[in-house]
Amino acid sequence: MDKNKERLLALCLMAALFLVGAVCYAAYSQEEPNRILLDFGGGQGKVMFGHYEHFEDFDVACIDCHHTAEDELSEMQKCGDCHLKSMPKGDPCVARKDAFHNQCIGCHEDIGMDLACGDCHVK
Repeated sequence: MDKNKERLLALCLMAALFLVGAVCYAAYSQEEPNRILLDFGGGQGKVMFGHYEHFEDFDVACIDCHHTAEDELSEMQKCGDCHLKSMPKGDPCVARKDAFHNQCIGCHEDIGMDLACGDCHVK
């Protein structure tokens, strides 16, 4: 193999590695998603939750729901890190479904929203 072919091969490999790195970086962004799909595995269906709508339209602070964070700059834990699908007997932490229902329904009641299950849960 002559020098020009070796250089071309090296450039092609470098370009391929650069593209793979760029795609991996973009695919695993650290930004919080605007919408997350909450699936409790129950019969009511899944809930599509929009972070930005709650933050921008209703002035809900991150720590209003992510209550373990010290402030808005802290790393936010996922609800499922503590609130499991079912909690061990005697654990003071409530199950995931109950935590969401308590948080969401209470807030929705406060602002006078309709509380029909189908308004949030989509089958």
